[in-house]
Amino acid sequence: MQQEKPQNGRFILIVDDDHGTRELEAQCLEPLNLSVRKAASAEEAVGILKTAAPELMLLDYSLPGANAVELVEQLKAGGIAVPPFLMVTGRGDEAVAVEAMKSGALDYIVKNADFLETLLPQAKKALERVALLNKLKDSERQTSLLSQAIKNSFDEVYLFDAVTFKFIFANLGASNNLGYSQEELAGLTPWDIKEGFTEESFRLRVAPLLREEVNLLLFEAVHTRKDGTTYPVQVRLQFISTKPDPVFLAVINDTTEQREAENRACLNQEKAVESEKRFQALLDASPDGFMVRRGHKLIYINASGLKMLGVKEEGALLGRDVLTLLPEELRPEFRRRMEKTDSLGVSTPPTEIRLPRPDGRLADVEISGSPIVFGGEKCGMIFFRDISERKKAERLMQEMANMQRVESLGALAGGIAHDFNNMLTGITANLSLLREKAGNAENEEIIRDTLEAARSAQTLTSQLLAFSKGGKPVKKEFCFERALRDIFSLATRGSKTANSAAVNENLWSLEGDENQLKQALNNLLVNAIQAMPDGGKLRLEADNAELQPGAGAGLLPPGKYLRLLVSDTGIGIPKEYLDRIFEPYFTTKTKGHGLGLSMTWSVIKNHGGHIEARSEPGKGSTFDIFLPATGRCLKAEARSAGRIQKGTGRILVLEDEELVSKAAGRMLAELGYTFELTSDGRETLRRYSEEKAAGRPFSAVILDLTIPGGMGGKETGLKLRRLDPAARIVVSSGYSDEPVMSDYRSFGFDAVLPKPYKYEDLAATLTALLAAKK
Repeated sequence: MQQEKPQNGRFILIVDDDHGTRELEAQCLEPLNLSVRKAASAEEAVGILKTAAPELMLLDYSLPGANAVELVEQLKAGGIAVPPFLMVTGRGDEAVAVEAMKSGALDYIVKNADFLETLLPQAKKALERVALLNKLKDSERQTSLLSQAIKNSFDEVYLFDAVTFKFIFANLGASNNLGYSQEELAGLTPWDIKEGFTEESFRLRVAPLLREEVNLLLFEAVHTRKDGTTYPVQVRLQFISTKPDPVFLAVINDTTEQREAENRACLNQEKAVESEKRFQALLDASPDGFMVRRGHKLIYINASGLKMLGVKEEGALLGRDVLTLLPEELRPEFRRRMEKTDSLGVSTPPTEIRLPRPDGRLADVEISGSPIVFGGEKCGMIFFRDISERKKAERLMQEMANMQRVESLGALAGGIAHDFNNMLTGITANLSLLREKAGNAENEEIIRDTLEAARSAQTLTSQLLAFSKGGKPVKKEFCFERALRDIFSLATRGSKTANSAAVNENLWSLEGDENQLKQALNNLLVNAIQAMPDGGKLRLEADNAELQPGAGAGLLPPGKYLRLLVSDTGIGIPKEYLDRIFEPYFTTKTKGHGLGLSMTWSVIKNHGGHIEARSEPGKGSTFDIFLPATGRCLKAEARSAGRIQKGTGRILVLEDEELVSKAAGRMLAELGYTFELTSDGRETLRRYSEEKAAGRPFSAVILDLTIPGGMGGKETGLKLRRLDPAARIVVSSGYSDEPVMSDYRSFGFDAVLPKPYKYEDLAATLTALLAAKK
């Protein structure tokens, strides 16, 4: 049947099988201001009681299928809470009343003539009794909780007689702290456990309580454990004048930790000034920079911080806004970081910035902040560490990774370049010879264009060699000033950019491979121009530089260097790509193989130099290069416009490539030399020995470095030098992985002839060699 919904969860449940009786009872109970729910059967009542607990239940004794007592038993058996109830019955005999009370009823009501008149008062009385019982239960529960809390408290709680002063009660905290059993404590007095107290002195101490001069006595004492050890305590003592036996209540707290903390605080307080001075001394001795600020105002900076900022006196900075010490573009971010530290009291994580040093160079700095109490005030500390060495190590690791990637291309690139150079030697040698023999201007032009194509192919092999182990430069001293101007003019010809070059006229010379260095610089210039498709500014700077220890990104030894700067105002390089631009095959261009910058990096490294990139997207990029210099200035030699000088003499050639040996033979013949060709070092040694013994010694020997399956030029040259110390020996190769190509004199050779070589190269080498031996 439909039930009324209780208000605020409080209701009375009427259980009666007679509809009229239920309605009349509900009307009578309206003054109680409680909702009424009704059940016509035991089953229906159980359904309600399973989900809600009434304040009071009016339970009719006679119900269909079960009487009221059986319903109560059913609820108990089902684990359903039996609410406070009044038994209502139409039978007024004593047996029913006894049965009702035994079942737990608060009272019973007989349905007689004045039943409805007495129902409300009895219900009120029952509710009042329920409220009283609930309060009693709450009080008992509170008393039990209080008893358990006192018994198990870590504080020591005592009751002792106000006359004899013997302990009446001591909780577990007292027993545990002192090491006495509770039975043992029952025979003791306060002065038995308190160090320094006698009965007389203790009674004197508590006298103000007995005279009711104070309500609470609070003092410090020392307790003595059963084993003789002691510990400090704080005593809170009250006098309770209960009749007939007044007592003292003592609550005692072990203050060991508090005392230790106070001692530490006292010690810290006494030594606050000394500690702060010592703290400042430690900071001053630290290699890291420390600043202390109050708000934005600088109130302290250590010696290392002054040094990093290039300031000698602390007074020059104190009182300044710390943000003014940072580059302007960093100030908004650091203002937010400082506000976070001040408002939340949290440290800010380290971040890396670049600070200008007094000498104009930029220092890599790690900076962070944290809250600090300084001079008794809440302040902020700024910690900054020079991480230039760490960044140097990271760059070294990056360069090592690049080296590993570059070296992985070595075997392939070197092999291809070697074979290609052999083929190019045959092509360029024959073409240069034909050019000398050309009968008309048209043929000369065709040959010249073909040689230019061969030179372009030679540039490609130079790039391949720059990645290979054989990319070691064949070094000679040359004037880099002329090379820079030539390559800048060539690279910028026809570009949309505004180009400018500032090259020191007295630029020091280099010991290096001119072709490799020109190609490396060309790659940078071409990249810069390609980064400015709509035009922009391209700048090349070159000057002499003497590096001090730690300069040049800290990656180069002190000494004389050329410093080159290539900068543009192009699209720039995203920060996440900046560390990868020198990796082989890495490119962001839609067209490109990703080898240009890798080749440049490899060439610079192979010359003992360093290259570093800086970039800001949308503003452009700058490449900073250092190359070891001689410290001497060589002006470019005027190029000889005269004809190729021919000669006489017998030349012995070791060359296994038929194309190259034929071309060499033709050029030697044209130059006026007689020659003999060999394809293995053993044959070369035999022929040299035979002709020397016959009185027909060879004027010079040209040895190819690599002879697959046979004795190559290096071994042949050593044996030839032992055979004839005066022999004139030239080493030639298209693959310079052997140190002999870059340091030929240390291996006993008199000259070097890199492949591919031309008619004029061969002529110049032999002319210089034979003239020097006269």
